[in-house]
Amino acid sequence: MKGFDIFYKLKEAYEVSTKNNNFFDSLLDSIVWDEKYEADNELYFVKGDFTFMTPSLDPFSMPWSPSAVLEDRNVLEFFGGAI
Repeated sequence: MKGFDIFYKLKEAYEVSTKNNNFFDSLLDSIVWDEKYEADNELYFVKGDFTFMTPSLDPFSMPWSPSAVLEDRNVLEFFGGAI
């Protein structure tokens, strides 16, 4: 799966998450990542040349928007801050 596809699915899961059902966290957990780590107050998820960054696994507790660096080095960000 390409980075853009992963980003779009994560964004969709983020947007439909509820306080009782965190689809965002579940989807992040279901993906087989090459590497996961925490740095600079963010969580990093790496798959090939795709890197996804998020300050939290809780869509209702986001100090800033999650973002990603795609394989072609373009940067995408979820629109807006906290829900």
